[in-house]
Amino acid sequence: MKTYVPTIEMRTSPLSKIPGGKTVTVHYESHEIVYSNIKSPRSYINRIPKEGVVRIEADGQLIWPLLTKNK
Repeated sequence: MKTYVPTIEMRTSPLSKIPGGKTVTVHYESHEIVYSNIKSPRSYINRIPKEGVVRIEADGQLIWPLLTKNK
């Protein structure tokens, strides 16, 4: 499986350029994308389009498909 890690230059949120927070990994069937420095993982995960997503983890803990917006 291929792993993509966006560089700091690719990140759009100023908060993601500040060290600290969680690492969110979005797993697709053929690849995964690892986002570091996520300060609000629930909000971040809720905004990810879920089409094609197999699972999402925050610091290695399964968050989605268990996470719902109402929690």
